Amino acid sequence: MIRTLSLIGTGLAMIAVSLFCTPMAAAARVSHLSSATQVSDGRTWHATVRCQLVRISDNNALTYATGNGIVPSPQLAVLSAKQNVQVPPGYYKGHCQTVGVW
Repeated sequence: MIRTLSLIGTGLAMIAVSLFCTPMAAAARVSHLSSATQVSDGRTWHATVRCQLVRISDNNALTYATGNGIVPSPQLAVLSAKQNVQVPPGYYKGHCQTVGVW
């Protein structure tokens, strides 16, 4: 009984520590990403990605869909292209690969 309470107390302490540490770690990641992606040399970047379209009903990958992104940074261009892939109802996109960035 005492051993169980000790383990529960340890688990709660770890949760409390992780709750206090997570926002700072998340803020550090966000600030790092934002500084890396906001650096622009004044040009426009284009990216094209190709993703598999997988049918939800039987989990078969039947075809591919492409998406394009045009923004001021290469990393954001790829993210934008992934968001712009048109997925029909009953499907989901998976295994997106970058075709090109220019």
